[in-house]
Amino acid sequence: MFPTRPEHPGRDPRNPGPPGPPRPHRPAPASARFVPQRPGGPPFVPGREIPRRDFHAPTVTRPGVTPGRAAEPQDGLWRMFIAADLSAEAKAALTGTAWKVPEFLRPNVRWSRAEMMHLTLRFLGDTSKDRVEAITECMTDAASRSGKFTLRLDDTGGFPNLTQPKVLWVGITGEVERLQMLQARLEGALERIGIAGEDRRYNPHLTVGRLQREVPPFAVGQVGQAFAHVRLPEPRPDLPVESLVLYRSRLMVDGPRYEELARVPLG
Repeated sequence: MFPTRPEHPGRDPRNPGPPGPPRPHRPAPASARFVPQRPGGPPFVPGREIPRRDFHAPTVTRPGVTPGRAAEPQDGLWRMFIAADLSAEAKAALTGTAWKVPEFLRPNVRWSRAEMMHLTLRFLGDTSKDRVEAITECMTDAASRSGKFTLRLDDTGGFPNLTQPKVLWVGITGEVERLQMLQARLEGALERIGIAGEDRRYNPHLTVGRLQREVPPFAVGQVGQAFAHVRLPEPRPDLPVESLVLYRSRLMVDGPRYEELARVPLG
C-alpha cells in the first residue's frame, strides 16, 4: 500500500487549529454585473425615482447649433408624415404602460412622450416642402370618401417579437377595416402625384417605446417578457378618428418635435 500524503503538507489533520476569521464578502466585478444605463447618462440606482428625461436619448451638441433649435433643412426637404390624433385618455393609458414595467428594466427603453404619440397612416420621410399643398389635396381626396369612425386600444406587442424586441407597441381594435380603407385611399392618392407606395403592408399600431442601444440580449428579453404581461385599463379607451393631420418632424438637438402643417376633417 502506498503511503497517503496529508491534504495540507506540514499541518496535522488531527489538529487543524483554531478557525480563522470569516472571509469578507467580495462583490462581483463590475464586468459581471449589469447596471441598466441610459447612453450618455447616469446609471440607474435601485430605489431612486427615474427622472423623466432619463427615458429619452441624450442631448447631442453639434458645432454651430444652439440647443433647442432645429438645424436648417437641407435642400428644402422636410421630414413629414400623415397621422390621426389620439384622445387624452388613450395617451394616458399608453404612457402608463411604462410604469407597469419593473422599475429596474425601465431605463433600457426610450419611452415615447404623450405629445409625440399619433396613429401614423403614412410616413413620407424627407419630402420637398413645396409638395405640402399637393399632399394636402391627397388627404382631402381620401378623407372626403371616409366618414368618422372609432378604434380602441388592444393588447401589447413588439417588433419583431417580444422575445427580442426592438420596438414596444400597443395594437388597435374596433373599426380597423375602415382605417385600412382610409389608408388605402390615401396611398392611392399619393401614388398619383408620384409618391411611391411602401413595400410593406400597413400594420396599424401605436409605438410606446424603443429599446436603447447597447442593451444586452438577456435584458432585452426581460423587457419583452415584462411588457407582454402589461394590461391596459378597462374599459379600453376609445380612439375616435375624425381628421387627418400632416405633420413635420423637426429633429431638434434635444429631441424631435412635431409641427402641424395641415388638418383635413373626415367625411
